[in-house]
Amino acid sequence: MRALTTIVRTVRQSHKAWDNEYSRLARTIVRSLPFRSGEIVEIGCGRGRLTIALARHLPSARIIAIDRFVGPYSHDRTRLEDGLIRARVLDRVHVVSSDGLVWLGRRRSRIRALITGELLPELSVRQMERLFRRTFRTLEDGGRTVHAFLSPVARNQRQRLTIEADSDPRWTRHPPTEWFAPPPKAASTCLRAAGFEDVRVRLLPSRIQFRGPAIAHQLRTWGVRPSFDRAHRRELEGGLELPDWILLSGVRKARGAGRAVRL
Repeated sequence: MRALTTIVRTVRQSHKAWDNEYSRLARTIVRSLPFRSGEIVEIGCGRGRLTIALARHLPSARIIAIDRFVGPYSHDRTRLEDGLIRARVLDRVHVVSSDGLVWLGRRRSRIRALITGELLPELSVRQMERLFRRTFRTLEDGGRTVHAFLSPVARNQRQRLTIEADSDPRWTRHPPTEWFAPPPKAASTCLRAAGFEDVRVRLLPSRIQFRGPAIAHQLRTWGVRPSFDRAHRRELEGGLELPDWILLSGVRKARGAGRAVRL
């Protein structure tokens, strides 16, 4: 049975809907972890919606939240830290301004889990492969990695419009490097190639649909040019919809339990 759709019509409703969506996403991620404590890293934390939700659902864990905080995301660190203070979890989240791949390359001690939310769409296939290899090297035996990203496959016209608006260089000011999101099969193949086992791909149906004034607000948030609205005005009358979530996960097995991987 599909999750009940949330119809968002105002900016205030939009903020609440996104917070609820990331809380639901965090709960799903946490349920996939066999532990609730230890050091957990999130790369590409941005303004921290997933970070804060994870901290709330993992009260015994320490989270390292990493982002470059550059370009259109330069103010996200301030928003993240303000959100951590309001949520009263600042003491359990350490914020780092760094390139995640560089940080992983320098890390010497092991971590229990590495999580990303909407990071893979920002990477090329080679960067994704490098991320997975360095994650494998940095995780402790039995450690987990979970990557959440929006599906590149539209289930309806509203999702198709969302994908086009956020990926087509004609419309968005911040087009992705290679894709709206990696094909799940290709991403899972890369994760296995890095040495991970028990690789799983799970679909979490979306439940946010934007209507009326909320559409223009959301398009501005994504850096979409006004020309998109003009070119798709009639289609947008039916609304925009968040694509479904893809959750890709894998386990670093204990040494000797799996094959060796060249790093």
